[in-house]
Parts: sequence; C-alpha cells; structure tokens
Amino acid sequence: MADKEFRGKVNQKLPESHKLADPDSKPKPGTYQVIFGIISSSSDSLELPFFSKVALRNARRRLEAFGYEVALQKISAED
Repeated sequence: MADKEFRGKVNQKLPESHKLADPDSKPKPGTYQVIFGIISSSSDSLELPFFSKVALRNARRRLEAFGYEVALQKISAED
C-alpha cells in the first residue's frame, strides 16, 4: 500500500482484469476485501489450532486498522 515502486512492479505482472488503474496513487483499502482461504477436507465447521487462531486474529486486526475488509473462507479439499 505504501510503496509506489512495488505497486508498479506488481501491476506489470497482473493480468489486465486485475491491474490497478493508477499504480502511482495509493489504493483505497475500503474497495478491497482480503480473504483468508483455509483448505480443509473435513465436512465439519472450520476449526483452527489455538496459535493459528491467534496469528489470524492479529493479522485481521492489522488489516482492518488499514481499512481493509477481512473475511475467512473454508475451501473444501477434493480427494
């Protein structure tokens, strides 16, 4: 978010459908959603180990402090 040079380099590698319109200007965090996708083969609801929950909570708080919307999504693993 804060590094204009990095945004420009990343933008060059993105497909046209995902490129930033103006990589020189800071993106508006409220227009983006960060989704943590957790792969699981269990049919039960998603359950994470304690320290994974702590790390995820801390990451979520930091991202939300920047203004991003944050979500958690279970991804079913196919055998």
